[in-house]
Amino acid sequence: MHIKRIYSLILGISLYVSGLKAQGFKQQIGFRSDNDSYLANGQDRYYTNGLFISYRETVNKGRLKSDMEKKIFELELGQKMYNAQSGAIPSIIYVDRPITAYLFAGAGMEWFYKTENILKISAQIGTIGPNALGQEAQEFIHRITGLYTPEGWEYQLKNELGLNTQIAYSSLIQRNKTQNLDLLWHGYANLGTTFTGAGIGFTMRYGKLNQLFQSAYKRSLIGTNSQTPKINQSEFFFFAKPQLEFIAHDASVSGGLFRQDKGPVTYQPKPWVLSQEMGLMLAKNRFIAQLSYTFKTAEIKSNARPHQYGTIGTYYLFN
Repeated sequence: MHIKRIYSLILGISLYVSGLKAQGFKQQIGFRSDNDSYLANGQDRYYTNGLFISYRETVNKGRLKSDMEKKIFELELGQKMYNAQSGAIPSIIYVDRPITAYLFAGAGMEWFYKTENILKISAQIGTIGPNALGQEAQEFIHRITGLYTPEGWEYQLKNELGLNTQIAYSSLIQRNKTQNLDLLWHGYANLGTTFTGAGIGFTMRYGKLNQLFQSAYKRSLIGTNSQTPKINQSEFFFFAKPQLEFIAHDASVSGGLFRQDKGPVTYQPKPWVLSQEMGLMLAKNRFIAQLSYTFKTAEIKSNARPHQYGTIGTYYLFN
């Protein structure tokens, strides 16, 4: 009698787990960290640190149009930190890039089509200046990691609240017959009081891939459509992403748009910036991991040089 009950319990659990697998995961939480120290080159300049926490959830599939694979709603909290040529500035004459942070909260909606076209619309509310808590965050990071005490935050930009919007679009160009190499193009446009500009670029992926609407690259593994099988159950691939950006306004460089007193040191951004990101991504079961490197040409009309930073990301899928 007890054996039958145990067997029934095991059968019930198996059916439940099988049901979860058939449905796919519906939610995702993630953490991403950008930092130039990940490159072990001893620098601490320009875009020096970024911390981001995100939550993504699929929207009810029953409400989708026939040409659509899924819709994903996203919430994100983040902070970007900007230093001059060093995190220890002894004098204002060494400030070759305005010192500030950008603290924000944002939300967005992303539409994934069966043709592997993707549209995303998002908005952020945030602030630059002391209210963005850049000094406190950098001092805390340096203290717990045993690094030097940051200096120069007395020269940071003044506070300004900002509202920013973005529309982004990407599309598959081609995937080879063995389905281990593909190419896509992507573009975006920003309009806001903190950031305004646009960009266009391409991404090449090589390795064990899935379609863009269910891939780690687009963080779209949640909400799997059982009518469109994945190419692979897991992913591991290399990617390269060159991008050309046009910068019309960047408040982290030129100060608050509506302020007369913007801060002790401001510059104008260079209108054209070229970036190159290269990295690896792994997706298996509930986990996604990312490790990448980004290089950017000089962004400031000053003596500021090109810079680079590393990215570490991890994401967890659940129901």
